Amino acid sequence: MSRLCQWYKGRPDDLQFHATLGRNPAWADYQVLGPCYGAVSMLLGTDDILPVFVTARGCAVHTRFTKYAWGPDFGMTGKPLPFLDFTRTQVVNGMYIARQGQLRALNRIVTAKGIRLVVLLCGDDVILSGDSLEGLAAQLQENLGIPARVLRVSGISGANPWEGYDGALGLVYDQVWDTEVREGERQGVNLVGWKWPSRERDHDIGVCLHLLGQLGVTVNHVLPGGAALADFADSLRSRANVLWCSSYIGPTLE
Repeated sequence: MSRLCQWYKGRPDDLQFHATLGRNPAWADYQVLGPCYGAVSMLLGTDDILPVFVTARGCAVHTRFTKYAWGPDFGMTGKPLPFLDFTRTQVVNGMYIARQGQLRALNRIVTAKGIRLVVLLCGDDVILSGDSLEGLAAQLQENLGIPARVLRVSGISGANPWEGYDGALGLVYDQVWDTEVREGERQGVNLVGWKWPSRERDHDIGVCLHLLGQLGVTVNHVLPGGAALADFADSLRSRANVLWCSSYIGPTLE
C-alpha cells in the first residue's frame, strides 16, 4: 500500500485511462487513494464524530461503497456516512442551506449515535466553485446543538491519503487543545495511526498492543481507531505518541 501511495501523486494529469495503466504496481482506485477518503476514514474510525459530505451524490455513494467493502473486517460499518447534495446552480452561487428534511435526518443520526462533533467535507465540485460552507456549518450547529466544523481536503489533489488523515486529525485536536494537563499527569503513550475500531489479536493493532504490553508500555489510547472526542482530549496527558504507521507524521503530530 505504501508503494501505491508513493506512486499516486493526486494530480489530474496523473489519471490513467488507457494502456498506460500497466505502469501501476497494482490496481488502484484514485478516489480511495485521495486525501478526502483519507479524512473520511480517519473520522469514521472515531466513536462520536460524524463526517458529512457536501458533494455530488455519486462521490458520496462511491465512498460509502468503499467503506462497506473494506470496513466489515475491522468493525467499521456501524456509523452512517450522510451527505448533503445541492444543485449545480446552488453550488455555483454558494447557496448552501440545508433543507428541513436534511436537518431532521441529521438530528436522528446525532441522537441515535451520540455524536458530539460534525465535520463537513467538501467535494471537489464544491471546492473548485469557491466553497463558503461556514454559513452551513453555523446552521447545522444551531439546529443540532453540537459543534460543526469545515474540513477542506480534495478528492484528487495533494500528495496522497496521508494529507487527508493529517487534516482530519488536526481538526479534531483543535477542539481539545485547551485540555488542562497538570504537572505529573503525563503517563503512558498513545498508539496513533490505526483507523479501525478493531482490537483483535490477529489484526495488526492486536499484535502492536501485545508487543507493547510485553515491553511494559502502557497504551492509554489508540487513535483514531474507535476513540471518542474525550479520548483525544485525554490523550494530551500521555507522555508520547507511538506511531503505528510512520506515514501519519505530518504538521499535526509534528
